[in-house]
Amino acid sequence: KQTVAWLAHLVPYLWSLKRNIEHATGWSILDPLEPVLAACFAGCLLTWFASLVGVGEFRGYGTTIIFGLALFRVHALGSFKAKLDKFAAENEKFRATNKELKSSVDNLHVQNSKLDSANRHLQASISSLDEVREAMQRYAEENNADIGHLMSSLKGSIAEQKKIQEQTQKIQEQTRKLTLEQERAMLMNLFMQFQNQDGELGLCREEFETLIDMLPEGSAARMRSGLRDFESADMDGGGTISIKEFRHWVRKVANMCLDELDGGAGDVEKPLKPLRLDMDSRV
Repeated sequence: KQTVAWLAHLVPYLWSLKRNIEHATGWSILDPLEPVLAACFAGCLLTWFASLVGVGEFRGYGTTIIFGLALFRVHALGSFKAKLDKFAAENEKFRATNKELKSSVDNLHVQNSKLDSANRHLQASISSLDEVREAMQRYAEENNADIGHLMSSLKGSIAEQKKIQEQTQKIQEQTRKLTLEQERAMLMNLFMQFQNQDGELGLCREEFETLIDMLPEGSAARMRSGLRDFESADMDGGGTISIKEFRHWVRKVANMCLDELDGGAGDVEKPLKPLRLDMDSRV
């Protein structure tokens, strides 16, 4: 029992020692290739030093060089793996963030659809009440009837419904703006995720096409169809889209989408005002 307890206390210490050694040297104890190469290289150097002081004769110059180059190569590849693991972890974070943004954008689009439907129902109801009011007014004029109290009540009902409609339109306007902001954030996250796939900052043509294809159906379909041309985003014609160019491109597409939304609201009594995005503001 004492031995088991001693081992139980020793394991965390050994694990901590392993992590400290890996952090200090970059060598993994579980993968002994690099330490073995280092030991062989050190042995060759010691043998060579011994030959210099006349203790022995050294002839393994080629072996020493091979061990040295192999050690350098393996260590370099190990550092690349650590960087790749770091990039992979950051990529996963971007993917998780994009997933949350996509869900949020989709929910906002659902709310927008519901608000659109509510606005249309309200407009139809107001139009019907206006027709009833006009019919009652004609009846009163033709028959000299006193229906002033009914007309006042009807006008009050129409005014109340118009007030509700205006409030709904304001909420819809804010929701549309928030939806577009979320879509812009999603695009910028995708830019950060894809820009370094070829080892260089910025988006090449292939990375740009991949980013566009990664946009979710429905929530950002207008973004996908808005400006798919690579040249429209690559403003300086350098073959790579920088983050500054991409930010400008996203704002341009967002404003095009807002223009489409404004154009589609023409059948409502009071169309929504344009929500122009400031081209000098930050994303």
